[in-house]
Amino acid sequence: MSRNAWKDSGGSYVSEFRKELDEVAKLLGAKTRFNLEQRCAELYVPACRWCKRAEEVLVQVNVTGECSVAGGAKVTSPQPLLDSTKKLLKKALSRVNVRFEVQP
Repeated sequence: MSRNAWKDSGGSYVSEFRKELDEVAKLLGAKTRFNLEQRCAELYVPACRWCKRAEEVLVQVNVTGECSVAGGAKVTSPQPLLDSTKKLLKKALSRVNVRFEVQP
């Protein structure tokens, strides 16, 4: 998986929302990156070697579309999201229909 933030994300629909996702990540104390293998954005909390915390992916955002126009977004998370987090993500992705899924 590419760990170089948004490298090779050009041409993906999710890259159109990078600025908005960066803002959400900042509010959540997280960072963003493009997952090249899955062609999605990830909001994640980096590992901390001092406190022995493993890296944690909070959500994956996959945006689909047709004819160069983004049409919908699927946000997956390993556990149910707080309503406030859903609201932030819906606002960030307001140009498309957003649906949420839990995938442990």
